[in-house]
Amino acid sequence: AYPDFKAAGAEVLGISPDSPETLLRYEQKKATPFTFVSDRLGKISTAFGMRGKRQPRVTYVIQQGGSIAGVSKHEFRIPKHISETLKLFAC
Repeated sequence: AYPDFKAAGAEVLGISPDSPETLLRYEQKKATPFTFVSDRLGKISTAFGMRGKRQPRVTYVIQQGGSIAGVSKHEFRIPKHISETLKLFAC
């Protein structure tokens, strides 16, 4: 799915409350093609209204200039999450 996002012009970042060390080990183990950002203090999740909520997979499509073009939430249905998120790039 990562090539599809890149073809749509997306930059992909994973944001997690895990430590930088944990995220680096995950990136290396899974050979992820994108970077994860540690949000240990919850500043990013708070800014997006997600602090304290259990959301296994939430994707924000942010346009150049900073406006949010759309939000995709599909729990653990990853194929649906990917296809619905890619549709946001057509907007």
